[in-house]
Amino acid sequence: MFKKKHIFGHLPHKRNKLFKISLYTLIFLFFTYSFSCIIFHQISLDKNLRAYQKLDNFTPDLIAVFTGHSGRIPLALKMAQKYPQARIFITGVNRNNTLEKLLEPFDLELRPKLMDIDYWARNTVENGISTIRMLRKNPTLKNVLIISHDYHLMRINLIMDKLNAGNEDYKINFIGRETNYSNLRNLKILSKEIIKLIRTHLLFLFWSPS
Repeated sequence: MFKKKHIFGHLPHKRNKLFKISLYTLIFLFFTYSFSCIIFHQISLDKNLRAYQKLDNFTPDLIAVFTGHSGRIPLALKMAQKYPQARIFITGVNRNNTLEKLLEPFDLELRPKLMDIDYWARNTVENGISTIRMLRKNPTLKNVLIISHDYHLMRINLIMDKLNAGNEDYKINFIGRETNYSNLRNLKILSKEIIKLIRTHLLFLFWSPS
């Protein structure tokens, strides 16, 4: 018969080997994900820079704000001063908020006359759907400037391309509020955005918006 030590003698060695493989796998995944975050951040900055450059030859009829994190509405109001003819559309507003509440912190002189808010949207895809609905209800609105944060632009671009596929009536541009990534909270947001981008790609593999 086999003795115990012959049966179990190699278990500690196997455990150590398994532990090392797991550790190396975790380290590899950590550095791969961290590198992905850096690349994603750089692409976001480049996309934002290109968007600002395009504004020299772009006059928006509609400025759409995809709500989420703070700072987007002030940026929209700033852009509205540059394009006073543009209508403002704030999508994804909490039902407890009114237009007055949203604009209360801002100078009255900065508030555009034509403003609309949307309570229906609960995520970025629905922000995009609400914006397309707004455009369809207002045929004179053709040029759209979408405002969010820099890390958000890649996903918004993907969504709007999908929702607006085959329709050349609308010209859509994007600008994002710059994010300070020395802040730990913002780094977490950036890392989550990569996961959301992957999920959005998967969503559009199985769902084709009409």
